[in-house]
Amino acid sequence: ELDRLIGYPNDVSREKWMSEQMKVTPKDMELLNSYIANYNTPENQDKIKNTLKALIGLDSTNISYKNYIKYLLDTNPKEAREELKDTLPNLNLEELIGPIAWLFADNDEFQKAYDWAVLTKEIDFLTRMNWLIEKKDYQFLESEYLAYIDANPNDMKVKARMDEVY
Repeated sequence: ELDRLIGYPNDVSREKWMSEQMKVTPKDMELLNSYIANYNTPENQDKIKNTLKALIGLDSTNISYKNYIKYLLDTNPKEAREELKDTLPNLNLEELIGPIAWLFADNDEFQKAYDWAVLTKEIDFLTRMNWLIEKKDYQFLESEYLAYIDANPNDMKVKARMDEVY
């Protein structure tokens, strides 16, 4: 509000006063979103993360949670993995499903990676199949393979990979 009346002399002052204003009005979603939009920089990661977390409690939609998870995936994959470890795969995070699946795969959590990946076309069957091979879940692999090949009989890459396994 004060900014509209007199303006701030520079961006550093504006950031300082916005931070102070957020302490006084922590439930002002417009202010929180404005802070994130203006000060999402690598040196400001902790404040942005905390602001995104604060928005989750204020926003009745899933948008703030998605933004928080996306932020963690981009800036702190270890923390994203911790945040998501008990989250069941779901379409509420639809545009993040691919990165979430890869996050788990990169950490050798192939079952979680597979469970997320089946919700998206972004990750092909051959990749999911390789995760099942890594997991040594051959019985499930075989049933998934048979269902896939029934629908995609000309996928020679998948057939060749399955030949390598058996």
